[in-house]
Amino acid sequence: MKPLVLCLFAVCCWCVADASADVSDDKVKQQRKLEEILRELGMVKRRLQNSKKMLSTPSENIGDCCCLSALKCFRENFKEIFSLTDLPQKKLYRSLTNTLTEKGLDFCDSKNSTCQDCHSHPEEKAEKFFDRLNSLIQKVHLKSSICHLMSSLMF
Repeated sequence: MKPLVLCLFAVCCWCVADASADVSDDKVKQQRKLEEILRELGMVKRRLQNSKKMLSTPSENIGDCCCLSALKCFRENFKEIFSLTDLPQKKLYRSLTNTLTEKGLDFCDSKNSTCQDCHSHPEEKAEKFFDRLNSLIQKVHLKSSICHLMSSLMF
């Protein structure tokens, strides 16, 4: 009887460890994707920050439940205003549309939250637009890093 109980216990432990490793892998991939976005954003910003174009720009104080909505707004405006003909612009847009990025920014059930409509945000110059997008990604990256660190300390 004891060997059976020990065997079942070992299987349960292995399943829990395996499940936590899968979650950890997803978090690491999300972290890397956010870091990639920050690098790509830096390249695009250097090229386009002097642009006179005006873009609907979400505010700096975005609640956690509206991060995904803000990302979609940034993404929509970026695609609408800039032609995405340049390789760095295409790469940034692709990264912003990646499912890992969306999962990383969806901290709560964003479908039930009331976030400001994208076109109701004030229009700002490209430099401020890129600064705020950078700020949003850094905020999420930091929060994700802390959560990953806390979860790794628990196991």
